[in-house]
Amino acid sequence: MKNTLFSLFILFLLFACGASFLQCGTSCPSGYHLVSVNYDPDCPGSGDNQGVCYINEGDIFSQCGTTCPSGYHLGSVGYGPDCPGSEDNQGVCYINEGDIFSQCGTSCPSGYHLRSVGYSPDCPGSGDNQGVCYKNEGDSFGQCGTSCPSGYQLLSVRRDGDCPGSGDNRGFCVTKKKGFLFGQCGISCPSGYHLGNVGHDPDCPGSGDNVGVCYKNEGNAFS
Repeated sequence: MKNTLFSLFILFLLFACGASFLQCGTSCPSGYHLVSVNYDPDCPGSGDNQGVCYINEGDIFSQCGTTCPSGYHLGSVGYGPDCPGSEDNQGVCYINEGDIFSQCGTSCPSGYHLRSVGYSPDCPGSGDNQGVCYKNEGDSFGQCGTSCPSGYQLLSVRRDGDCPGSGDNRGFCVTKKKGFLFGQCGISCPSGYHLGNVGHDPDCPGSGDNVGVCYKNEGNAFS
């Protein structure tokens, strides 16, 4: 009896502080995640028609569903009897922080790049269902994929068995140059630079003219 009263008291405090609330429906509003569902005769519909929503805060939390909110990544999935659906219907979400982390899925969040993929029984799906994400920092880094993040340019590509896909599936990214000229994979120069000449480089993706030399936009005239 004491334990039940204590649990009700904690739940009341959470509601009073706005950390959680009950609602009709099982889709929580932005900034909150679904923790459990149940039936309430005062809500429309039948079956599980009421949800308990908790505020998105802290380094880690469990939720109904496997799509974590913005700022968090999915660490593992499992079965939650208080969540709708069957089998893998509950996910554990971790905050996006640190230099490196593993996540379910192979699309790293903004500010991070994919370094390698593998299989984890704690993640949904089969095959390569888990990725290792590294923070975008330093003057250069290798990544899975050939599209470098903002602030970086592609210098070369190659085949890597730790990356998804076939062919040239790994790129080497370097910080965008701030000097007078630089070479890059691709023939579209960034803002502030113009394409001076093109050529072919076997370390860059594609055939034909796949590498360009970019010159800074300065002086009275240039071609």
